[in-house]
Amino acid sequence: MATRVEAVGEVTGVEEMERRLVELVEQVEREKEKTRDTFQQLHSLLVIREEGLLRELDEVVVEVRQELRDKNNALEALWADKESTERNLTMNKLKELQKKNLQNIEDQIREELSKTLNVTWVELEWKREQLEQSIVEVSKVV
Repeated sequence: MATRVEAVGEVTGVEEMERRLVELVEQVEREKEKTRDTFQQLHSLLVIREEGLLRELDEVVVEVRQELRDKNNALEALWADKESTERNLTMNKLKELQKKNLQNIEDQIREELSKTLNVTWVELEWKREQLEQSIVEVSKVV
């Protein structure tokens, strides 16, 4: 009978081990399910976070593009101002050169006129003196 009790005890021990094994398998399955749920929640949070980051990134890209457009427009305006200033400086220099050239031409004309007038004046003086002398001579004769 003792062998039978031992055999029943062993059977009961095996059943207990099987029951414990089933409980452990069920517990592992529950833990797997919890882990799967946690993973899905984390995945959802990551997707939400990723979408939020992508939206933020899109906003930053839009802002950066606008800043680049603004800076490009400002640079184009500065370039246009530079070219306009250069044109104005060139025109001013040309006007200055024209004034100098005109002044030089006027000075040359005055000089030439002066020479011509002086020569003419000297000739006129000489002719006047000649005439006066001729008048004096004619007066003497008459």
